[in-house]
Amino acid sequence: MQSPPAHNDELIAALRAGSVQVIDDLYTCYRADFFRWAGRRFNANRQDFEDAWQEAVTAFYTQVMFGKLTALRYEVRVWLFAVGYKRLLNNNRKLKRILWKDSIDEVLRRDASWLDYQENQIREEKKESLQKAMKTMSDQCREMLVQRYFQEKSIEEIQEDWEHNSANTTSATLSRCLKRLKDLIKTARTATVR
Repeated sequence: MQSPPAHNDELIAALRAGSVQVIDDLYTCYRADFFRWAGRRFNANRQDFEDAWQEAVTAFYTQVMFGKLTALRYEVRVWLFAVGYKRLLNNNRKLKRILWKDSIDEVLRRDASWLDYQENQIREEKKESLQKAMKTMSDQCREMLVQRYFQEKSIEEIQEDWEHNSANTTSATLSRCLKRLKDLIKTARTATVR
């Protein structure tokens, strides 16, 4: 380990005067200590420590050069360690969010087949209810509903097929048939629940 740099005020003054050697000295002087200190607190790799240390030294230089940091209450080492610590802490939080998201994705993938099965089951039950209800309806209602909702014919086309006097008659008939179909399905559902 190199000898510690000069007093805080002297460091800041030297940096402001343009001495790049001060930054090089700061970087090498406390680097190994920071790695040991951070290694006891974070489960991270050497590159993460290196990135945090570089960011801390760069932030110190930038703050001094822009006049935002003119004096320190504590040793420069404390300031550098605090900035490096915040960087590692943020990395750790991001990593936890990523791991948490991955574990949620895994649960969703595992349960997706069960959800698909349930959806298919519900779809089949609805289809079966609809088919049973349609079989109990009059031929005219059944045919008109099929033409309108499955063949997607317009009211006017259905009017022509059934030779109704007006589109209003066709629309009213369709409305009554649809209400009847809904009532039949509802009745079948309540009977199944009991």
